[in-house]
Amino acid sequence: MLEKLSAVLLNLYRGASEQPVDVFQDWAFEQVKPVLPFDSALWLTGTLLNGQHAIHSQLLHRQPPQLMTDWARCKDRAVFAVKVFGSPGITFNCVTSTSLGAELAGHSRRYNVEHILATASIDPVSSLHELISIYRADPDKPFSEEERLFQQNLVPHLAEAWRINRLTHLSKVNQPPGVANSRAAAADVKGVLHLIEPGFTRLILDEWPAWRGPRLPDKLNAQIESQDRRFVGNTLVIHLSGLNDQILLHGRKKSRVDALSKRELEVAKHFSTGHTHKEIAREVDLSPATVRNHLSSIYLKLGVDNKAELATLLSAWAAD
Repeated sequence: MLEKLSAVLLNLYRGASEQPVDVFQDWAFEQVKPVLPFDSALWLTGTLLNGQHAIHSQLLHRQPPQLMTDWARCKDRAVFAVKVFGSPGITFNCVTSTSLGAELAGHSRRYNVEHILATASIDPVSSLHELISIYRADPDKPFSEEERLFQQNLVPHLAEAWRINRLTHLSKVNQPPGVANSRAAAADVKGVLHLIEPGFTRLILDEWPAWRGPRLPDKLNAQIESQDRRFVGNTLVIHLSGLNDQILLHGRKKSRVDALSKRELEVAKHFSTGHTHKEIAREVDLSPATVRNHLSSIYLKLGVDNKAELATLLSAWAAD
């Protein structure tokens, strides 16, 4: 099984950068089936906020959408949820006819779900969570302990591969200049996280050590409501942009260059590429004397004293 797991993981991580984001989850389930046979599946993502699970996305694989609608009507569904989310990282092996109450067992039977392997994960910092469940229809083919352990070891990689897939897609969209190696996150307009890269979490904790999700820190939430698309903190810089109904955040560590005003940065870029004071003045519609004043301020803020040092610093900032 270790060899089979390795083969599945290779496919998942290769596909994470190649598969379109809207088909990745179905594609990933198909990669698993030859090794861990199942008939249908569910993949949920969401947040844990004030003790309540809020669903951000749900993917039903080989099941109709009505399954979730009917599930929401089952009064004893909370018992199952507590079992699964109460032990994150542990795969729960369920025989629906004996492990569930009568109402849930009847619901499962209607959708040809006789056996379930369910695994939840919860990020302790961001409070983002995922639930991945696979189903078998044949009552005589229960999941074995070996298969349960296989899924338990596989699910973190499924979640990570999909995170990579989505971030690969997001990194190509609305990425501002100067943040080529930034770390990304996505939130809704209320500041509740839907996706976060581990590196972004580390940036946030450096700025706000006591922060815990799923809501962004208050200062970033305020930034979402403002017209300013750039937040400069004590240790980080975050650029915000819109994508459909979400807010994309690209963050990086703060640089000395971030102390420059927009006009100073514009002048610095022209000067570092060899333009004279007069050429810069014509380009940015300023007097040569004002350009010289800007350059004096730039040198002072950045702690440089020649054009070569300025060019090196700007180049490193642009590649950061």
